[in-house]
Formats: sequence, C-alpha cells, structure tokens
Amino acid sequence: MADHPHSSGDEDPPTRSTRGPTRMKQLLIRKNSGERTSVNVNVTTGVATGPHADDFRSYLGVVTRDKISILVPSFDHVSEVDRNIIWKDILMTFDIPNVTTLRNKCLSTVAENFRNFKSKLTSRYIFGHLKHKSPCSSYKSIDEETWRLFKESRMSEEWQAIRSKAQGTSAHNKNPHLLSRGGYRKLEEKILKQKADDIPPSQGGSPPQPPSPPSRHEKWKLARMRPSGTYSSDTAREISERIDALVE
Repeated sequence: MADHPHSSGDEDPPTRSTRGPTRMKQLLIRKNSGERTSVNVNVTTGVATGPHADDFRSYLGVVTRDKISILVPSFDHVSEVDRNIIWKDILMTFDIPNVTTLRNKCLSTVAENFRNFKSKLTSRYIFGHLKHKSPCSSYKSIDEETWRLFKESRMSEEWQAIRSKAQGTSAHNKNPHLLSRGGYRKLEEKILKQKADDIPPSQGGSPPQPPSPPSRHEKWKLARMRPSGTYSSDTAREISERIDALVE
C-alpha cells in the first residue's frame, strides 16, 4: 500500500478557529490525568457518533503524525509492535471497546491518514507554492533532518516517474468524484449515520442492530452526485443507471 504520489490541493490550509485546538488540548489534559474520554463508536464500522466524535476522528490524525515517521515508505512497513502501540494509545485516550474489529477499523483509518498526510506534504511543500517553506514549525513530529530526507526521496528520479504515471492516470479519469476532504471514508460515515438515524427504537430497551456498511456501487454513485441530485456528468449518470439495472 504505497502512499499516493500526487494529490491536488496545493492551496493554503484554511484559517481555523481555535475551537479544534482547544478541544484537542482538553482531550490531552484528560488523557494525561488518566481519564479516558467516552465516545460512541460502532465496533463493526468504526464510525464515531455523539459529542466527542469529532475529537475521536481528529485524534486518529494526531496519533498518525506522532507515531509514524514520514520516512516509513507505507503503512505496510509499520510493524505489529508499533501498530499495537498506536492502538494502546487510542485506548488510553478514549473509553472504547478493545475488540479486534474496532482495532482493525481504527488502524485502517490511521493508514489512510498516513497516506494522505504524506501526499499533502508532497503536494504543498515540495511541488506546491509552499515549496520554499518547511512544515517543521507546523508539525512537531517532523525535524529538519527528517524533512530533508523526505524531500530528497520525493525529488528522486524513481519517485518522479511514479508521480508522472499517477498524474497521467488521474488525467484519464473521466468520472472523478466530487468528495471533499475525507473522501470515501467521510462519505461512508455519513451514510451509516443516516441509516442509524432511520432505525426505529428496538423493543425491550435492547440496542438496535448496527446498519450494514454501504456497498461499493452505492458509494460510487453518491460520490458523483451533486447536492441538487444531478450527476457530475452524463457519463456518470449513464454508469449509475446501468448499475441500478444490474442491482435490480
């Protein structure tokens, strides 16, 4: 699972309010005092809901940057020992079930975060308009020597060839998705939340069964649909209609 060598979005990161950093600071204060933050997480899908859902999602990004060096080629190269360290860190921070299904889901999200983080660094600080700046001041987990080595790896002929090939593949994609930051993972969370909200309360007070994950073709269609309900292109609409005919 190599990280993607090309990513659009060379724009400056948007100006953020202080709400996110403040909430993260409070989360870390609770963690350092031995208190775990309660969060509702579906152990099958890994989707978090409730008051601390955003904290949970944000922390998976934090632990990714803090625990995995950007010099690691891909998440496949992260040892089982280090994966357990990451999982234990998450368990120390949040009061969630320690079960294999949830562990796998969280580590899958960490893997995606790792790939996206390295792609963002590459597109913004190496090939983008921030190429004359260093990300070290923004990310405490990256020191100057680590950044120098990472930058050298991205400027190598081998990496340039991989990047050019990926750009060519992207250019030939006639039906790109319309998803914003978070991509398919965020879309799946949204679908699961909608399904969960539609489940009627169970009789006898027992918790309802979690919704089934959306199918691949369901996500493909929704990823190319505008808020108005129209598709991004005639080709995308035609493919969606063929999908519907096959599913029926």
